[in-house]
Amino acid sequence: MRRLLDLFARPATRHPIRVLAGLLVVTVGLGWFASRVEMEVDLSAFADEGSETVAALDRVRSEFGVAENAIQVLVDAGPGGDVLAADGIRAVASLEHGVADLLGDRVRVDTDGTPAIRSLSRIVTASLDDRGVDLADASDEQTRAAITRLLEQEPQLARFTSFERDLDVPQARATLLLVEVASDLTEDEAVEAARDVQVWFADGGATTPGGDAYRVLVFSTGLLMEGLLAEIEREMPTLLALALLVVLGVLLLVLRSPTDVVVGLVGLVTIVLWTFGVIAILGPGYLGLRGQFSQIGIVVPVLLVGLGIDYLVHLTYRYREQRAAGDGPALAAHRSVHTVGAALVLATGATAVGFASSSTAPLDVLADVGIFTAAGVVCGFVVMLLLVPSVNTLRRRPSAASVRIGSRRASPRSPSERVFAVPVRLATRTPAAALVVGGLLAGAALIASTDLETTFDAGDFVPEDSDVGRIYATQHELFGGDLAETTYVIVDGDLGDPALVTALLASHRALTDVEDVRTIGDEAQARSIATLALAAARELTGDPDPDLAELVAGIDDLRPLYGQLRSSVGAAVVDELLSRDADAGVVQILTTAGTGSATERMRDDLVTVFDPVVSAGATITVVSEQLVVSEMADELRRFQGRSILVALGAVLVLLVGYYGVARRRPFLGLAALLPAAFSVSMLFGSMRVLGISFNPVTSTITAISLGIGVPYGIHLVNRFTEELARGSDPVAACRSSIERTGMALAGSALTTLGAFVVLSTSGLVPVRQLGTLGALSITFALLGALLLQPGALLSWARWRERRAARSRRP
Repeated sequence: MRRLLDLFARPATRHPIRVLAGLLVVTVGLGWFASRVEMEVDLSAFADEGSETVAALDRVRSEFGVAENAIQVLVDAGPGGDVLAADGIRAVASLEHGVADLLGDRVRVDTDGTPAIRSLSRIVTASLDDRGVDLADASDEQTRAAITRLLEQEPQLARFTSFERDLDVPQARATLLLVEVASDLTEDEAVEAARDVQVWFADGGATTPGGDAYRVLVFSTGLLMEGLLAEIEREMPTLLALALLVVLGVLLLVLRSPTDVVVGLVGLVTIVLWTFGVIAILGPGYLGLRGQFSQIGIVVPVLLVGLGIDYLVHLTYRYREQRAAGDGPALAAHRSVHTVGAALVLATGATAVGFASSSTAPLDVLADVGIFTAAGVVCGFVVMLLLVPSVNTLRRRPSAASVRIGSRRASPRSPSERVFAVPVRLATRTPAAALVVGGLLAGAALIASTDLETTFDAGDFVPEDSDVGRIYATQHELFGGDLAETTYVIVDGDLGDPALVTALLASHRALTDVEDVRTIGDEAQARSIATLALAAARELTGDPDPDLAELVAGIDDLRPLYGQLRSSVGAAVVDELLSRDADAGVVQILTTAGTGSATERMRDDLVTVFDPVVSAGATITVVSEQLVVSEMADELRRFQGRSILVALGAVLVLLVGYYGVARRRPFLGLAALLPAAFSVSMLFGSMRVLGISFNPVTSTITAISLGIGVPYGIHLVNRFTEELARGSDPVAACRSSIERTGMALAGSALTTLGAFVVLSTSGLVPVRQLGTLGALSITFALLGALLLQPGALLSWARWRERRAARSRRP
């Protein structure tokens, strides 16, 4: 350890200017790499690419041509308005033609040669044309009658109407256009197409018969990601700047030295630049070992500001103490590194191990955040252990704060003695009682946290007060969230067999009994090749409820019928539901389950409902984006339990191993972990009280709690053993450790607390929650270090004294 610390202490105290110049050169180099960090904002990046559920969803998209980049144009008539009246349908039709003209060949073309724009207005126009009525001349009664007929034939058309509706009239507040972009467009080109539509409406390019009576919003997954990226790029520097201001403000109050504050600012900025340089080097642009910087990564620079300041505070307090004792600048700086440096090395190792334990996460973006933060902690150690002693060596006189530290020795009762009187009293008079009470509190918190939920809601990553957030919220308000939420049932079997298709239709009719399946009247909003065939039978026979089994009786193979359907309704429509060789099909079911236990329950119910299909010789697979999200939540839940054990175990092995080998006192490793263990336990209980669940961001809180709590424990343990080595009795050593190290711990806690308070102002719900939990973690860790750990150390020291006394007896 001494040799390692000499690598920092000697150059910093012998050649401080060279060291500072070297830091500047390295910072410029890594800063160049940092400027090339690319941020990726993609909610699908949270999915596990090796998952069978993800593979099944990909199959639905590729084999059955489900559109992934559809542009959604929401047309809202406002509260009490009606887009299903004749004027509303005409307005939507006008917008549809305008969008088609604007995008041109960027819209996918159907087999009939028309743009693939799905809307109620298009279907209503065709229905009116069949009856010799021109939409331009249609009355409200004719339009509503056409819509009623269409809804009877195709109930799933109700998806084009908002929740604020009355389909008996029919009338609805809002409707939408689904514009399917051409399949040969890249993701960037698809986003550009959606942006063009958005700008066209914003600039007043669209004119409708209703004029300003309708509000038009444009939404697509690409626009959502683009808007989210813009918000994060705006918010991250704002949060970082606020964190720096808050931390430096608190630092000024704690250290009372403008010079030290400037050193802290330079050090923190350097740490962030180094870290982002390392992120760029590890990323896909260079070594390719890690992924791109993601939306979760917004917490990394703020975490580094909070964690990095710990080095400055402890080195500065120890430097001042040595200066007050009469050491010169160089000697005081050298001794500060060799005294608290050992604790900083151990704290850096434990913190980095804690964050690096996230590398076992099932989600790459979560693993990357752990690796990036661990790298940042190491960067912080190197930067501060070179910068702070170098600057301190160049000082020619002790700071006023150092003089105050020296004068306190003559004071009958110093401020630190008054501040830490309660911890000292607890540790020296009732150590066992403090440990018992702390253990009971931690145990109660753990018991309360046994049923903490793990959730993932993509909407949480959309800033509430942003433009994209308001569009997202409007979409939820009018159409119940994801208006395209669809659950798919893949059917693998011979769909040319009439018996299988008849069984499929029977399962369709039972869908109305499944909770969270959208229904209109007594029909589920679902479609498959069976319902398509049934609709054709209705049109052919004029019977509103034909018996499909009776119609196909005597037919051995339905493939010729499917060929006729491709000619009559369009190949694109059939191909969305049936493979070309009819050995697989998909049932598209409009649902409202969302994510979590509801979608899992619905999946189980659907498996039961489609049992007749299985009995007819087919196999089924139920899949949806919501099921993928639920699977991700399950993976996070399993990871959370595993990460707690891995992180605590790895840090425990490190601490016990170090103190057992280097000091021959393995118990000190347990004592050093006590504040962090208490913090983690209390934090989980607080999550239950506050109603905060684990999600991709808050699941990192275990590593953060360890990163905060372990250094507190290490600093107190090292100071306690240092006092014992000087000949102090256990009580005096305990008192001195609390009074001297306690001030540095409190200062470090206050500055780190400021950084997490800034995070709690984020526009992203998970990041805001992380800020709250981080602030609580600091509080619990500090309480554990000052109220519980001294009692454990004092009890251990007294036990060693008794054992030594027994060994000296003859």
